[in-house]
Amino acid sequence: MEKEQYITEFVDIYGKLDKIAENKTEVALAIFQEINKDRRVAVMNVARASQATQPATFKQVEFLKRHGYLKESENISKSEASAMIDELTRGRK
Repeated sequence: MEKEQYITEFVDIYGKLDKIAENKTEVALAIFQEINKDRRVAVMNVARASQATQPATFKQVEFLKRHGYLKESENISKSEASAMIDELTRGRK
């Protein structure tokens, strides 16, 4: 998103608060921040969803093989490998 779009969006939110809030700058800023948090989460969710279908990385596969969690011919996704690695390393902390 370009900075002009952010400014336009903030001004729009600010304008809608005329009759609602006395401290409308703070309220508009808080609403604007929440909207942008939601946008970031949506982007992260898309990235996570694509990770579920991508094959595990070479490093993930080698780590799991080295620790006996994976057989030579197994094909797993990045997210499956990540969950297995988390499980394996959880007891080591």
